[in-house]
Amino acid sequence: MIEFAERLSQVLEARGMSQRSICMKAGIAQSTLSKYTQPECTPTNYESLRKIAETLNVSTDYLLGITNSEVPIPDMPMDVQLIINAYKKMTKDDRDLLWALLWKYIAPVDREFLPIAITQKS
Repeated sequence: MIEFAERLSQVLEARGMSQRSICMKAGIAQSTLSKYTQPECTPTNYESLRKIAETLNVSTDYLLGITNSEVPIPDMPMDVQLIINAYKKMTKDDRDLLWALLWKYIAPVDREFLPIAITQKS
């Protein structure tokens, strides 16, 4: 299981947010967040954990390493959630390739919602 400090650091980097900005938005002390970025340190204050997760727009389970899905979507199978999370991390070229592979499975009426580059290729 991934450590909280590692996951927190990954999310901060992915969001391009500083510890200071997270603390200001979450209303927690910078010393508290700084402590949580140290290896083998897990929040003991649930309210701080909830505020950090809410500010970063991820679930507490994701920060704690319990799940790899940033934000659980109710009633959606885990494999679909994983696909969504992987899609968010893809480059534009990888997304274009994915859409090209999925093209034949998408109803013509729904194709208008695809990125413009994909619809122009067909």
